[in-house]
Amino acid sequence: MNKDPYGLEFSPNNKLLYVHTFNSQQGLTVESSNLLQYDITASNISDSEIILDDSNIYRGALQLGENGKIYRTIAKSYQEGSQYLGVINNPNQIGIAADYQHNAIYLRGKYATQGLPPFIQSFFAKTNLVKNTDGTTSPNLAVCETSPFILETEEIPGATYNWSHNGTTIINPSHTLTITQANLADAGKYILEVIPADPSECPIIGEAQITVNELPIANSTTLVQCDIDSGTTNASTDGFTRFNLEQASFDISNGITENIVAFYETQLDRDNNNPITNTIGFVNTITTNQTLYTSVTNANGCISYAELYLNVQSTTASLPSRKPYYSCDIDASDDIQTGIFNLDAIKANDYPGLDVTFYTTKEDASLELNAVSGTNYITETIILYARLEASNQCQGIEEINLNVQQIPVVTIQDEYYLCTDNPILDITAKNGFDSYQWFKIEDNGTENLISNTINISITTIGNYRLELGYSYNSGTQNCTNSKEFIVTPSNIAKITNVEVKDIRKNNSITILVSGDGDYEYAINDSTGSYQDSNVFDGVPIGILDVYVRDKKGCGTTPPYKVSVIGYPKMFTPNGDNINETWQINGINEQFQANSNIYIFDRYGALITKITPTSNGWDVTFNGKPVPESDYWFRAKLEDGRDFSGHFSLKR
Repeated sequence: MNKDPYGLEFSPNNKLLYVHTFNSQQGLTVESSNLLQYDITASNISDSEIILDDSNIYRGALQLGENGKIYRTIAKSYQEGSQYLGVINNPNQIGIAADYQHNAIYLRGKYATQGLPPFIQSFFAKTNLVKNTDGTTSPNLAVCETSPFILETEEIPGATYNWSHNGTTIINPSHTLTITQANLADAGKYILEVIPADPSECPIIGEAQITVNELPIANSTTLVQCDIDSGTTNASTDGFTRFNLEQASFDISNGITENIVAFYETQLDRDNNNPITNTIGFVNTITTNQTLYTSVTNANGCISYAELYLNVQSTTASLPSRKPYYSCDIDASDDIQTGIFNLDAIKANDYPGLDVTFYTTKEDASLELNAVSGTNYITETIILYARLEASNQCQGIEEINLNVQQIPVVTIQDEYYLCTDNPILDITAKNGFDSYQWFKIEDNGTENLISNTINISITTIGNYRLELGYSYNSGTQNCTNSKEFIVTPSNIAKITNVEVKDIRKNNSITILVSGDGDYEYAINDSTGSYQDSNVFDGVPIGILDVYVRDKKGCGTTPPYKVSVIGYPKMFTPNGDNINETWQINGINEQFQANSNIYIFDRYGALITKITPTSNGWDVTFNGKPVPESDYWFRAKLEDGRDFSGHFSLKR
């Protein structure tokens, strides 16, 4: 805070003190000053201090001007002045209301440093000519057109009073000046020069600045309301209904929405400022026609008066109804049927040239509240009320039926499969719909109608769309829903090869196929079980049947025989007709028919030779049974493989 004072000045009403303080320390690189305000009428003047400005400027003077404003120098330093002056515009006001402006007055290239030309303030003292109701005086007064005002000063015996208005002399020898009915020409500056009878006394100057504010425009108007009340037998014709008085405000105030319009039941209520409080929903108290009284108040508090004429139009007990309008449900998947209606189009088509507004209730239509409109009005099935007006006067109200219709739920698969080896795919849609349309979607996006029955036979793959519909409004309109699906190719597999890994501890096969389908695989049983993998591990030795089935239902391959070669590690020829002979498994007259198998005893002596077409070794040598023992074999297969092993004979 800068506490060293330099410039001092009192407000014109001598109630406020202004001080330009600065920091007097030497060697400062940045100067600093404050502009302070004190209320010298306060019980503790020091505590009333208010900082109006805190700037990096040098000390400076304060000076009251003839116009009642206080001016301030705002030099930058001792050596450097400023081309501007600061101004306190309203020095009689406390705090920010004093309206201090920095850099307010440009000196046109000249510079002010610390001082201002001194004047004797009493030269600027003026007598206020406006007497306030509390006994104080003011230099300013604002009145409304047609209102009276009085300017006056103290009456001095023998004095001469010279009045002027905007520089023009007014012939009025009295110490008072009365304007009985102000008009706009009465605005301006009034000066009174009072010349005492004693020539040694100085003249007294009185001033007043008068502002005359225009009256607002207030137009009398009529508000016509349709009688659509309910609750009694003759409610629509009894001449009583509810009004939204606010609907007349625009016309009454001449379209100036900033003005305030108030409504009164009687002139006495208007004179006593007892307005109607329920302006929205006001029920007329006089049947059919009633006059209300209004006031229009502008921002300056000036008031004009007009009348509002209420007129009630009888209606029928049952409102007339237009043709129904239809829309389809937006979303078939939810539980609420909502549709989209173009209210603007309804208005244009059915009410050309009329001022029509839609509402969801009769009450809103009566009071013109919560109007609905638009090209995309979303609603459930509902009755709207169309209010017909001319020049903001109700001409009638009609019912508008908005009907939301159900749309089909299309239940169809996303994908179907066409068996190319039997290219006919029959699809049947669910029944219960009024229309069926099947479309083939071409590669370029165009659609071709291929059927309008509940079912269809498809012979080509590609993209399709099923459209289902419900008919309504006597079959003239439809609500449809559709779904696209794809038809992809499939067929019975063709087994091209079976890779076999045999003559080992864990035999396996791999089935190789060709075809468009999605396949699954099984061995030895065409009914399954099937697996997705084409590889089987731990398969049994012998002649196996392999099956491949199309998952999309195009069929199963015929059995494909596969030879998995192996041999028994032991056999028991004991006359029970089980394991009576020994043979290599997986070879027969079809597989490896030109193979030779040689059997040796434990000492390497050849006992016999067998072929795939024989029943195998009957455990004899030269017609005689051989004893229990381990025996060896060597197999030379037709495919070139040559392997050997041994087995046990037990009786």
